[in-house]
Amino acid sequence: LLAVKARFRGSVEGVLFLTVGENAIVEFLDVINFAGTSQASFDLTSLVVSGGGSVTLNVGAVQFALTARTVTINGGGLLVSPRLYIDAENVTVDQGGVIDCSLFSYVNGSGLGPGSSLGVDGTGAGHGGRGGRILASSTTGNGRAYGDMVSPTNFGSTGGGVNGGVGGGVIRM
Repeated sequence: LLAVKARFRGSVEGVLFLTVGENAIVEFLDVINFAGTSQASFDLTSLVVSGGGSVTLNVGAVQFALTARTVTINGGGLLVSPRLYIDAENVTVDQGGVIDCSLFSYVNGSGLGPGSSLGVDGTGAGHGGRGGRILASSTTGNGRAYGDMVSPTNFGSTGGGVNGGVGGGVIRM
């Protein structure tokens, strides 16, 4: 696909090779059932996202399972999903290529272990471990640990302070 925008809702079957070229945007929206199962999944032989192309697997908070022999994100290519599980023999993300799972991360001091604020400064968010403190001598609480550090399934919390930033999404390979 080159220089097109395509949105899919519902079931898509029979796709084995998906190559998204320059300036092409492909979006799979809502809860999708590609394989006739209850889990949102996409089974194919090859996914290639070239420079300037993007693929969005947006099924809300549901984990999206991408199974492929090869997944290639070339420089300038973008693969976006809030919660993504990739099962592939070979995954290549070239310099400048991006897999972004921050779409549904926590924002504005929220999450299961957000950082605390002290004026404009703030502590780090926790996840799989406690977040960092402002200063070693600070009594301001840091983000509490939550989730599983080895097999994360929760979105990342936000840091504290004015520039605390958003949390992260979930990627499992």
